[in-house]
Amino acid sequence: MMVTCSEPLTNTPPGSPCGCVWPLQVKLHISIAIYKFFPLVFKLAEEIAASLLLSCNQVRIVGANAANHQLEKTTVLLNLVPQGVKFDDTTSFLIYKKFWHKEILTDASLFGTRNSGTKKI
Repeated sequence: MMVTCSEPLTNTPPGSPCGCVWPLQVKLHISIAIYKFFPLVFKLAEEIAASLLLSCNQVRIVGANAANHQLEKTTVLLNLVPQGVKFDDTTSFLIYKKFWHKEILTDASLFGTRNSGTKKI
């Protein structure tokens, strides 16, 4: 059975019962051109998942655009998907803190430097 979720909700990760959940939405600004980013989408999701102790299927890259007239920078939109209905407040805060303090470990040789903004819906 296919479940359709309306924004801001998203589908549960594969392997979980079908349903809609509240993701954490994150916007990253990375220092590589968008055409260089696309082949690395899965790699970025893996690195973010590892840094946050999430499974890879909980990190979904949902969009990417060239950053405001800066061709060598890309804005990446991603959803962090909880295993349950939503992340608890402590987990949400710890994830926010990791992004705020730039403790998400990504390969700088691939993704350059980055800034992020996290928003709990």
